Amino acid sequence: MWLPPRSVSARPRPPCADRRQRPLADWEALGVELTLVATRPEQIAAWLPEGSESSPVRVVVELTKPLAQTLLASGPALAAHQARVHLHQPSYEHVTKARTADIEDLRGFLTELATRSAELSISGVPACLAPGLRVTDPPLILAAHLFEAESGRLSIREVAEYHVEERYAAKSLRCRSCRVESRCHGAHINYVRYAGLATLQPLVEGELAARAEVHALERYPEPPPRLAQGAPALGVAPSLPGFAQPDGAPPDPLAVIAEQQLLKKARRRAQAANT
Repeated sequence: MWLPPRSVSARPRPPCADRRQRPLADWEALGVELTLVATRPEQIAAWLPEGSESSPVRVVVELTKPLAQTLLASGPALAAHQARVHLHQPSYEHVTKARTADIEDLRGFLTELATRSAELSISGVPACLAPGLRVTDPPLILAAHLFEAESGRLSIREVAEYHVEERYAAKSLRCRSCRVESRCHGAHINYVRYAGLATLQPLVEGELAARAEVHALERYPEPPPRLAQGAPALGVAPSLPGFAQPDGAPPDPLAVIAEQQLLKKARRRAQAANT
């Protein structure tokens, strides 16, 4: 279950398998703003039943190999529930996991899915890999494991791992000719590592390129400064409410390692000079 934007919580773990496939009516009975994440085929059938198009419960469908055929077969249902369904391409810390979990020929699959369903919203992929779909921001979630339990401050190691797993993206030099380049984050680095940069095809001409540009302008009326100019320096992140505020930024782990390596080299040189 993903919590609504502006919520602060870890993703809860259901106490039993049955909870993960409860019928939609059980979730609606909770009476709260809710977004469910479908990771198994039976969840799509349970949460997108016929006649539930107006349900307030949103469903995020993660794009993984076990769901591929079910999604293609559920094209009409996805189209009927377009307003409350969102597709999300997960990313992974390790390339081996990405290779085994990702749907093969992702662009071809999403092209076929768009043909069978509708112009669904999708996140986690650039527009060139999702022709016929509408690329948007992913649902927001702030995981509890990003904070230190003792201090309430961001854990630099957890944030670094989060960055690699969720935000580490890349583009091809060819992307400079794409109509949405200044509003595109690229593809996750581990997708690029196994699928190759050749899968990123600039959207230059044609109906799909024009539609992608319209969607990109709706998402970002102005190019995000981080994409257009590079990321600016940020201040120290504040602690959670109830904890003392930090005195300064924690040391960069990579900088600490580099300093240690330089010290070791200096000691070896000094020892060699004295022998």
